Amino acid sequence: MWLPNALFVLAFYLLGSLPTAYIVARLAKGIDIRHYGSGSVSASNVQTHVGLRAFVLVGAIDFFKGMLPVILGLWLGFDLWVVMAAGVATVIGHDWSPYLGFVGGRGIGPSMGMLILVAPVEVVVASLIFLAGRKHKYDALWCILGIALLPVLALLLRRPAPVVLAAAAILLLTILKRLEANRMPVVAGQWRQVLLTRLLFDRDIWDKEAWIQRQPEAREERRGT
Repeated sequence: MWLPNALFVLAFYLLGSLPTAYIVARLAKGIDIRHYGSGSVSASNVQTHVGLRAFVLVGAIDFFKGMLPVILGLWLGFDLWVVMAAGVATVIGHDWSPYLGFVGGRGIGPSMGMLILVAPVEVVVASLIFLAGRKHKYDALWCILGIALLPVLALLLRRPAPVVLAAAAILLLTILKRLEANRMPVVAGQWRQVLLTRLLFDRDIWDKEAWIQRQPEAREERRGT
């Protein structure tokens, strides 16, 4: 039985790797979203540099990518451990897409999609925190707090062990992705400050607007430092 399980997980890693934000930005505006703003291949970066409709489209597709392994896995009768592994694999593919040289987004959309069917209360609470955070310039801090609550609430609500561990994996992947930041280099002597701002605010500098509005020229200058 291990081969069908492994193939199921691998299939959703490859599906999750499809870079929705990159494709939509290319088709809608002819730009490589990796060279704009945060460089994240994500719905939020698309919203800033392509538009609201593109943001909604990318967000919806990424959310559905996360839902699909759960819907299909449960329908086909796979064990919940395998279903959750496939969901996490989808998020990993989204975050580190082999189609884009192992860069990607932050995984929030597919993570929420994966958990909505097995931990709906946790997703609603996290989503409310995300929405509250969008009214503040420290929205990324609210976001990581919402993600951090997922495994805690899953444990308190006595979800099955695979669901609790999947929620914990989502938190770990979010932290790793923020710190790694698509391999953006850190200026010598500033690594402690940069890693802290990445972890808490998902950017390398304090000025949020300057960060998300960066253009390719500014990004190339930073890479050269």
